[in-house]
Amino acid sequence: MNGHAAPDLPRQASLNRLRRFDIRPNRELGQNFLIDDNLLKVIGREAELDLTDVVLEVGGGLGVLSEYLAPRVGHLHVVEVDRSLEAPLLDALDPFDNATLHLADAVSLDLPGLRP
Repeated sequence: MNGHAAPDLPRQASLNRLRRFDIRPNRELGQNFLIDDNLLKVIGREAELDLTDVVLEVGGGLGVLSEYLAPRVGHLHVVEVDRSLEAPLLDALDPFDNATLHLADAVSLDLPGLRP
């Protein structure tokens, strides 16, 4: 690992976070949250990420994928347009000093200006 501790995610972390933060998907924004924890490993394997990668996650949602990715990459930028998801995303990203939350529309974000 890279010094970023990978949390032990509870089964169906999305469902737990939906309940904890009393969140309902906003269909106008086309929100769909990752519910099946098995998909995290599939996404991670298929992405072939390593600690030299800087990753842009558009639509951080509840932060479940963010929690999975952060300890596996050099830096993670999470973009979320829905400000009602700020609390669960901050909760998910809090343990990681290599993750940055951007509350913005990814289309208007200055991508070349993003840094780690």
